[in-house]
Amino acid sequence: MKLICTITFLAIAVLSSCNDNKFDNKKKPLEMSETRKEKSAVSAEAGIDHIGINVPDIDSATVFLSRAFGAKVIYESHSKNEAPIDLSGVESTLNVASGTKIFAVRMIKIGNGPNIELFEVHAEGQRNAIKSSDIGLQHFAIYSDSISVSIERFVEAGGKILSKPNPMLFPEEKGDHNYFVYGLTPWGTSVEFLTYPDKMPYENQTKLRRWKGGKTDK
Repeated sequence: MKLICTITFLAIAVLSSCNDNKFDNKKKPLEMSETRKEKSAVSAEAGIDHIGINVPDIDSATVFLSRAFGAKVIYESHSKNEAPIDLSGVESTLNVASGTKIFAVRMIKIGNGPNIELFEVHAEGQRNAIKSSDIGLQHFAIYSDSISVSIERFVEAGGKILSKPNPMLFPEEKGDHNYFVYGLTPWGTSVEFLTYPDKMPYENQTKLRRWKGGKTDK
């Protein structure tokens, strides 16, 4: 199967206007309240944890990434040898179409940096990969030292949270304090916030490690 990989770049435009559609340099900039200043100064987000990509065939995609970039499979969250995961009932939580099924999931490592979570997902009416001129990715994930702080900032900025924080979905990633939650940007891109301070079970199976965000003690 011919695999077409499309990397999407997101362009964010910040638009400013006033009542007469002209900039008034004499106007004083809006001042933040002391509370908002304090919130702005305290950031829980450490960086991008992983990028999620849907592919038509996960085996072909893995071979391509391995050949093209020296990618390695850190672990397989769900195998094609297992029954597909039916997402009925959690479509709104994960922002997927009705009838979506997950056939395979792999966490991929390329060099030293954010990971790629590779999905083979099938759904009725599934569309081909978008072009680089289009807006959106399957999702990108932000590691947070405090999901509650991240959610508050995200919502205040205009984002929408789809559910309360949930325990990690896959057994290889579970831990008492390991959680994730999905949200939507104003333009519709899915964003995942996650935190996993507890050791993940996959670490007992391999010496490879997924890149992990998070602040380090000085």
